[in-house]
Amino acid sequence: MLILPPNVTVIPPFSTAEKRHQPMLLGFPLGLGYIASYILRQGKYDVCILDANKDELTIPAILDEIKKYNPSFVGITMYTVNSKVTVELARQIKLNLKNIVVVAGGPHASDDYYSLLTRYPFFDYVVIGEGEVTFSELLDAVELKDTTHLSSIKGLAYPDNAGQVIYTGARELHNAIDDFPAPARQLIDFNQYISKDNLLPYAIEIMGSRGCTHRCAFCSFQKKWRPRRTMEIIREMKDLIRTYPQTRSFLFFDDNFSANKQRVMELCQTIIAEGLRSYMWSCLCRADQVDEEMIRAMKSAGCTKIMFGLETADPGILKNLHKKISLTQVKEVVETAAHHGIDALTFFIIGNPGETPATVKTSYNFAKKLKCHSTMWNIMQVYPGTALSRLQPCDDFVGYLYEPEVQQPCNVISANIMAFVNPELNREQLKKMYHKVFRDIVLYKAITHPLFTLKKFFGTPSWAIRFLTSLFR
Repeated sequence: MLILPPNVTVIPPFSTAEKRHQPMLLGFPLGLGYIASYILRQGKYDVCILDANKDELTIPAILDEIKKYNPSFVGITMYTVNSKVTVELARQIKLNLKNIVVVAGGPHASDDYYSLLTRYPFFDYVVIGEGEVTFSELLDAVELKDTTHLSSIKGLAYPDNAGQVIYTGARELHNAIDDFPAPARQLIDFNQYISKDNLLPYAIEIMGSRGCTHRCAFCSFQKKWRPRRTMEIIREMKDLIRTYPQTRSFLFFDDNFSANKQRVMELCQTIIAEGLRSYMWSCLCRADQVDEEMIRAMKSAGCTKIMFGLETADPGILKNLHKKISLTQVKEVVETAAHHGIDALTFFIIGNPGETPATVKTSYNFAKKLKCHSTMWNIMQVYPGTALSRLQPCDDFVGYLYEPEVQQPCNVISANIMAFVNPELNREQLKKMYHKVFRDIVLYKAITHPLFTLKKFFGTPSWAIRFLTSLFR
């Protein structure tokens, strides 16, 4: 059984708080889907996926589902935002269920495995990095009771009999990622993920590549970028359209969609040639990798939204973040996208290394001038395995708790996530600045782009009402 744990609202102290915490994880768990499909293809094991986050299951309810399925192995995806719940779930499995091997994987487990295994002894193994091959080899070794060869399985960490953590070393990243079958969406009621209230209406998430060409200070993604073959992406899109005919759009979840211009151009040409241009799609790009020719091709192939991560309009902070992009590049590419009818969504972060009230104002003023319908803002958060975690260390990411937010939750950062703070800006100041800047920029963009605003409101009225209410809460 592969599990995506629920939000922190299911465990104390959050479960008794007066106000409900916003869910931070949305959408089908693609990582679990890929692992499930790879294991199923081996033909040795039955697999199921339990999205306890989508279903908002309590830990007792998850234990009941585990009992019904009666698995030999439970694999749990661990993000920093659900790390407390993951640990508690693993603890309850060990307390209440016998002979189940508990395996953690995912971003947090990969980057924080030593602390996890030494502080929270409820996990038998941690799969580090991409999990398909490592998890499959682990299943075989444990199932065949061939544990003497565990140390030869790359990408694995586990405690030995003396309690010492054994790390087998990094597994070399798989270049031919089309060797991995499409995510096993059929193992779950996938129709519940296809809704009108999404970044694009009735959209399905799809991966066209893995990894990134850069390493920003706040990120721990793989630096090695690996694309899928164009026809394999097309084949998956067609399969999804046949299986889920309500599909109207696709969200490319690539960390760096624009890494190779030739590949983007080929994909766009093939989408058109295969008759898929009527389906809208979005992607995340770097401003320094996109030009007008690429944007024209993307628009012709159905792209309606491009997301760009700028984070700040202060050149010094951009350098601190290792962004390696310029304000001029962002301004030009946003204008070019707008000229060709593509909505550019630019991301900003408050609370970067070197941030001051003056630099936040600089970012706000720059965002106002961008020729796009909207911008998204966040508060800088610190995750294990990142450069920021070395600037602002944390001994125990799982145990971290910012208590004031238990009763007064913030909608962009969870109380169990560390914010990066500067001498002039503590966490409470960051939250106040975020709310003011975000409210002001949303209202400014709504006034300056009235047609877009009305379209969003009437297109998704329930979401729009909730969103506007949150601005003035």
